[in-house]
Amino acid sequence: MSNTLIPNMAGENKAKAGRSRVLIADEFPLVCEALADKVDAAEDLVSCGRADDAGGVISAIEELQPDALVLSLHLPGDGGFELIRKIRLTYPDLPMLVLATRSDSTQAAQALRAGAKGYISKRKDAEAIIGAIRHVLTGKIWVNKDFMPNLLDSYFGKELTHANIRDLLTKRELQIFEMIGKGVTTREIADRLFISHRTVESHRDHIKTKLRVDDIFKLHQMAFAWAQEELSLQP
Repeated sequence: MSNTLIPNMAGENKAKAGRSRVLIADEFPLVCEALADKVDAAEDLVSCGRADDAGGVISAIEELQPDALVLSLHLPGDGGFELIRKIRLTYPDLPMLVLATRSDSTQAAQALRAGAKGYISKRKDAEAIIGAIRHVLTGKIWVNKDFMPNLLDSYFGKELTHANIRDLLTKRELQIFEMIGKGVTTREIADRLFISHRTVESHRDHIKTKLRVDDIFKLHQMAFAWAQEELSLQP
């Protein structure tokens, strides 16, 4: 089926009531329909439409302007990581949650590098998927906890380990880096550490330079992976 878009017209009134609009894209229409039903059952979410191929996703984003996108990596057409990169370039503020057929730290890392905000297995129950949608809507990153210990290596390679990040950054930089990974905003970091907004930004720039990160999006992803690695090492 080519460029299939199914808008949810019944969701318009719900969206006006303050619900976040979620576009669902999967190669299996029954998966789309089942997940859309679960989204509509949530008090704070509504499915605004469904698509079952890559072309339909692009058309749906343009037409429906969703607040979040849930998509499979196996959509017919130019899907996969390239589709994620394309959407990120055109719609940088649209949070994307990858609905994967398997839990794989390497694939999750690829999805995050491409521009996704989250990665979750289709095997997870509906409640977990709804929770992940809510999480990425806040601007934070979400991935399955079962492969957190391997995420840092998968994302950045063996040459940048948990240990040598500690060696590269000062105590204050590590503190700020971990806060970034936990989704704390620049203003909140400044307030918690009793320093200025500009000082936080200066530390952030130093962290980027030391870790050879070229943009703030990648820094947030890297900080998230590091923070999760830190949690996995705790007794």
